[in-house]
Amino acid sequence: MTLLLVNPNRETKPVPAMPVGLLRVAEAAEREGVPVQVLDLAFASRPERLLRATIAKVKPSAVGFTVRNIDNADFRAPRFYLDEVRPLVAVARECCTGPIVIGGAGASMAPEAVRLDLGADCVVVGPGEGVVTRIHDAATGGERLPTVLFGPADHPTNPAADYARWLNLAPWKRLAAPLPVQSRRGCPRKCVYCNYAAIDGTSKYVLGDVDEVVDCIRELVERTRIPHVEFVDSTFNSPPTYAIALCEALARADLGVSLGASGITPRYASREVLEAMKAAGFSAIWCSPDTAAPETIRSYGKGFARDDLSVMARSAEELGFTVMWSFLFGGPGETESTVAETLRFAREEIPADHPVMLTSRMRIYPGTELARIVQAEGLPAPVLDPRVPGQFYLSSHVDAERLDAMLFEAHESLPNLMYLAAAQGPVVGLLQRMNGLLGRRQPTWADYAPIRRRVMKMLGRA
Repeated sequence: MTLLLVNPNRETKPVPAMPVGLLRVAEAAEREGVPVQVLDLAFASRPERLLRATIAKVKPSAVGFTVRNIDNADFRAPRFYLDEVRPLVAVARECCTGPIVIGGAGASMAPEAVRLDLGADCVVVGPGEGVVTRIHDAATGGERLPTVLFGPADHPTNPAADYARWLNLAPWKRLAAPLPVQSRRGCPRKCVYCNYAAIDGTSKYVLGDVDEVVDCIRELVERTRIPHVEFVDSTFNSPPTYAIALCEALARADLGVSLGASGITPRYASREVLEAMKAAGFSAIWCSPDTAAPETIRSYGKGFARDDLSVMARSAEELGFTVMWSFLFGGPGETESTVAETLRFAREEIPADHPVMLTSRMRIYPGTELARIVQAEGLPAPVLDPRVPGQFYLSSHVDAERLDAMLFEAHESLPNLMYLAAAQGPVVGLLQRMNGLLGRRQPTWADYAPIRRRVMKMLGRA
């Protein structure tokens, strides 16, 4: 009576993301004596056909799918990822008599809506390691699962999974995929558009043991021969005392790998923290301040001071970090003045070879503070499909055409600026393959802006 866990995520840009959550559930199942098999469809040419054949062979008692993202949150070029998952769920429903369960970050953000859209029996909210036995027992005993199960955040978990065992790593290596590692769970930040606390099952940090995290990375690199590790914590540098302790342990271990972090808050990006990260082996980090204007820092709920942003930009440049900056325009409290201040910061304080991503209009997800703001303003309730009108918020204090014109002017005049769609464009795919071939030790996006700048100079536009 095997539990079949399926990774349906075929999006590889801007970063190929190994299904760490799904694999940790698989390992938790094994520890509890539950037979389990993983099917990775990330690079399958005919995913529905492969799923059908796997179910016929395994005859699973239940099938679980992970949903990493509902959509790409891009107003200009929206992509609805559930459209790709729905046919797979239909195949599982046709071929398996047991329950169909959905988990993952995307499902946790809007569980009931995702369940209904995909036609599943149950959605797991938060970490799934603590409920896998219940799912198996229900499937084998003919018990009906509740429509929503909440995974306990305090359930013991590993910082990562044994990727070499569960995945065929060859296609992942071809696209220079990093090894995902999570050193802590939870997020106390109050960003208006985000529901990260639901994804991790808690708004408080659950900190991993520093030595365990370091040992995990050492074993992963030895087994996979992948030289780049990406910390996927909600905010790697918070709390700062833990971040420094972890970095010091990594520096002592001297693992010989490149480290990255996809979540950096300017609030704790002091010189001391960044120096510790540099000594540990960090070379490229992703920071999403979303705005550089004091008014919108507050109205977005970002939790840092304007001076924190300048300190981070200056220190990162002096220490030799490559930073991907991400700004989100048009949210609550945005005005033409705040747009101009953020663009001024990008123009004057961010190094010219650091990529800057521009996103216009804020995606509205159920259960967020932004959804409550929308309701108070009398706007339509959010739905899952981003292509439905009204699913992106634009402040009433900024004119849409003027906003687009300001962003277009900045995009054309500064070669390191890009729209979100560029991060999913064909150039990124080409760079991923080149970096995989060359065994590069930094994320693909770190190469994108410098190359673009050189091309623009050749064309006389920079």
